[in-house]
Amino acid sequence: MLRFSVARSDDTIARVPARIARGIDLESRAGKPAGIFVASATIATAIPSIDVPDPPASLIARLRGARSVVALTGGGLAAESGVPSLSAARTGMWARFDPLELATPAAFARNPKLVWDWYAWRRELLADVAPNAGHLALADLAQRVPACLVVTLNVDGLHQRAGTTNIVELHGNLRRARCSRDGAPAATWDDSSPRVAPACAGCGAPLRP
Repeated sequence: MLRFSVARSDDTIARVPARIARGIDLESRAGKPAGIFVASATIATAIPSIDVPDPPASLIARLRGARSVVALTGGGLAAESGVPSLSAARTGMWARFDPLELATPAAFARNPKLVWDWYAWRRELLADVAPNAGHLALADLAQRVPACLVVTLNVDGLHQRAGTTNIVELHGNLRRARCSRDGAPAATWDDSSPRVAPACAGCGAPLRP
């Protein structure tokens, strides 16, 4: 059984023993991906002491030889940074709306400004959050294996802020916007209008999240 704790420090490094510093081996002969047990990251928030069981010897052997790593992340990782889940983002004026109805192309077609404002509000919720030890550990892992891909369900951009560059965002990113007509990405936008969603600089169509 391994036991470790991390105190608050800008320089603190959280490390799991080097013998398990690999990840999911998708090319192993066994054909079964293994869980990630890696943690080597600079963090700036306190983490309570936890007990981590030693992985089995067979898993350690596979991790040592891993060359292709894929990590799938979701809401649990985001929650550790304080990012509210989609269902939790129903407070104040948004409590009467169904997020699953707002987060659809059909909803945007009906009311672009309403959907834009909801996404803008969700972006504001990210202003004070930062990557946690999990994000940083995955970014560190990417430096240790020949090929590492992070596939995420999250839309907060925290993996990129942690240093991960090879990433697939299945649900997009709250910090980006595109033209609703041709899908061209927008570098900047003006969302100061109280009546309409920001317009594409190229064609004037509403920008979409």
